[in-house]
Formats: sequence, C-alpha cells, structure tokens
Amino acid sequence: MTAGPGHALAVGFEGTRVPDDVVALAERAGLGGVVLFARNCQSLDAVLALTAAARGLGPDVLVLVDHEGGRVHRLPLPFTHFPSPATVGRSRDPGLAAAVARAMARELRAAGFDSGLAPVLDCLLDPGCTVIGDRAFGTAPDAVAAGGVAFVEAMLSEG
Repeated sequence: MTAGPGHALAVGFEGTRVPDDVVALAERAGLGGVVLFARNCQSLDAVLALTAAARGLGPDVLVLVDHEGGRVHRLPLPFTHFPSPATVGRSRDPGLAAAVARAMARELRAAGFDSGLAPVLDCLLDPGCTVIGDRAFGTAPDAVAAGGVAFVEAMLSEG
C-alpha cells in the first residue's frame, strides 16, 4: 500500500469492532492510526480483538489508546488503573513518573498498542479548570517538564 492522504489521520469510532467505513478508508486512502477509547474496550478479549483488527488495516497503522491514568483510564480489568499525573507530580519525583510510564507501556504493548496518548504537558494554572485538572503533572512549568520528560523517555525505552 502506498502512502495516501489518510496516512496523516488517526480515527476513533463507536463499537467493539472496526467499522466497515474505517476499513474502506484504510484501503482507499491509507490510515495513520486507530484510537481506542473506553467505549471500544469493554473487555480484555475486545481489546485484543480490536488491536489485532487494527493491525490488519496496514503495516504502518498505529494502534493508540487515550489512556493517561487517573480519570483518563480507558481499559478494563485486568489492566492496571494507574494514578493520575497530578498524583504522580505531587511526589516531585521524575523517577515515579518513569516507573508509571514503564509499567503502562508494558501493559499497552502486551495488548497490541503502539502507544497511549499520554502525557498531557499542560500546567494547571487555574485549579477550577475541569478540562486539565488532575491530568497535569502540576502547576509549575519545570515540574511539568521534568515529569513529562521522564514519562516520555521511559515510555520510549519500553517500546
């Protein structure tokens, strides 16, 4: 398959199987990735079937999950429910961020994912912000950067 315009596109969808229109898009224009959410991942068997089906869309299709820890936890048992980035960030220990990332990466890789869509590197400047909230490693740019760099480096080292 040659690179088409769809190779820059990652798509999500409803349900527990890859829809026919996503398969057709991958065949017609190519596809950069598939993003899975909790709505797709109702059981371990569903996760494994979906990641295998997504791999069948093409050799370069990335299989991704919106999975950050804390309230952004998309995967069912037996997957670990990791602490939120805010909880990790309060430790002020980049080593803890790295340990969480390594454990998360091992689980995701074993289930057929290429990556989780984490971390979020926003600074929580407004404590009332419900969009960012506990998804941020903290309020100070240096602390967020330290946690984020440790997380990403550890994630990559497990890949």
